[in-house]
Amino acid sequence: MKKSVNRIQRVVAILCCVLIVLGVQVCSDDDNLEKFEQVQILQGKWLINGIIGHPKEKFDIFILTKVSGDEKYVWGTTILIKDENFVCSYSAPCGNDCFPSSEGQIGKINEQQVKILVKQFDQIGDCEEEHLKLNKNLGVYNVEKISEKEIKLVKVE
Repeated sequence: MKKSVNRIQRVVAILCCVLIVLGVQVCSDDDNLEKFEQVQILQGKWLINGIIGHPKEKFDIFILTKVSGDEKYVWGTTILIKDENFVCSYSAPCGNDCFPSSEGQIGKINEQQVKILVKQFDQIGDCEEEHLKLNKNLGVYNVEKISEKEIKLVKVE
């Protein structure tokens, strides 16, 4: 009888610990969720002056130039923004280069400002290979429309 009571107490204690850990995890995930709303003006594919969230480079200004839909290949650094997600990458016609890329979210704060979160950074090719989970908030950027085909994102200090 004592052995079965001890077993039951151990099982109950283990279940309580598991539920507590899961409960804390659920609460902390909910607390860290940020809402990202689509920024209509930024939707599509753009040339960009650098990889967003590159750990060795810091950009206070990103210049986006719209890519026309009839171009088969686009070489250089590009960003594809779909809904509130982005993929930023470098490509070249040859394979003898370093190819960094990043993924994350870009969301509207108001009509003139966006926030950027970089989830991961990868780099392959003729360079040190890297695969980083970042979840890094880059902060707030002002959206400045230069023309129909060019937009500047300027970091707010």
